[in-house]
Amino acid sequence: MAKVSFHSDALDEINKSALYLNEQSPDMGDDFLNELEKSVKLISNFPDTWPCVRGNIRRLIITRYHYNIFYRIVSDGSAEILSVEHGRKKPFTFLGRL
Repeated sequence: MAKVSFHSDALDEINKSALYLNEQSPDMGDDFLNELEKSVKLISNFPDTWPCVRGNIRRLIITRYHYNIFYRIVSDGSAEILSVEHGRKKPFTFLGRL
């Protein structure tokens, strides 16, 4: 099982997304966070499963909400979540903050 860490901007994206979804429908943001937690556990258990989409950056899609989790495996074998963003957002805008 790989340790999983979050880039601080990814945490901001998650919080903003959950708040937005709760505004759209009660409990939707909480459900999104549950789906995200399941996805993070998958990354922790099987970090090499999802394909590299740019360099060493991998993507897991939370299909129910159409959100992308972009992450990379770092030298110690842990996974760093770089961004959690909606699929309609222009991808890879987070690269500028790395």
